[in-house]
Amino acid sequence: MIVESDLYRAYSNYYTHPDQPAHASKAGGWRAMYDRLIKHNYWALRYGYGGPNRSIWSKLPGALVFLMPNKSFYLDTHVMFLRAVREGRVLDVGCGSGERLELLKQLGWTVKGVDLDAKAVAVAQKKGLDAECGDLKTMALPAESFDAVILSHVIEHVPQPCDLLTECARVLKPGGRLVMLTPNAESFGLDYYGRCWRGLEPPRHLQIFSQSSLEQIVKKAGLKMVKGKSLLGPQVLYASQVIKNGISISNNGDTRLRLTSALWVKWLTLVESLVLRVKPNRGEILAVIATK
Repeated sequence: MIVESDLYRAYSNYYTHPDQPAHASKAGGWRAMYDRLIKHNYWALRYGYGGPNRSIWSKLPGALVFLMPNKSFYLDTHVMFLRAVREGRVLDVGCGSGERLELLKQLGWTVKGVDLDAKAVAVAQKKGLDAECGDLKTMALPAESFDAVILSHVIEHVPQPCDLLTECARVLKPGGRLVMLTPNAESFGLDYYGRCWRGLEPPRHLQIFSQSSLEQIVKKAGLKMVKGKSLLGPQVLYASQVIKNGISISNNGDTRLRLTSALWVKWLTLVESLVLRVKPNRGEILAVIATK
């Protein structure tokens, strides 16, 4: 295990956080039409975004996403499975450059972020987001001040994960939700790719959780489990194939596989989707939803 005081060394050349928001497309043509007709209508239909006066007919195009499991996975995780909360406040622990915060703000949340990466936080602040550089515990935020706390691929980087979740529970309002995403130690991809599996990422990932172990620390932190499930992760399989092929993962995420390798990843994704019907704990990513 890397010494905690030396953790910063593992991030000196870390690829981290994009400058441009991926969720709010500024492109025209079909992409803008997709955003307007499909993506936001899906969030309205499934999670209640867009206001109570929005008619069911206006939301119907979003139902097309239910026919595309891979797409629904991306859109669900973009909003971290959070339903709309009137005047809701959300805290993003490990917010990076604020990509998800920017989306949630557009959807009506009052947002706050915290991250240890000063450069990423500076980017978030340039976007007009309330983001701070530092450690959640030393920030001493007011107790019971957030309706939701989210951690997207953060818990695996933390030396003392239970301490972090205990602090998350402290700042969460009664009835509020904690949502986490993290690599799955029981995944199909780990069995197939072994040391090349993208979810390992040494030395930055300090602990990789199974669903049962993650649920244990959630309960130890004083939270009540609502739902835990593993998710299909095509992007994890793709990145694992990149590593297996000996290709460096580029800083902007623009790494391309040859056609044969890319088709093989699509085949593995199909196989994993079938495996999940029989063994639902074998997905690449764990999603845990808990409440206070």
